[in-house]
Amino acid sequence: MVNPVILGGGLRLFADAGTVPLDLIRVRPFESGNVLLYYRPTP
Repeated sequence: MVNPVILGGGLRLFADAGTVPLDLIRVRPFESGNVLLYYRPTP
């Protein structure tokens, strides 16, 4: 779940984790403003 907020900056929590390519496959918005995002690894 993603809660929509605006942040000014900060430290990365997992600075050495690298990146994993993902494809967004589905989005489910809620009336509260939350959004549920479904991803899968890019083949």
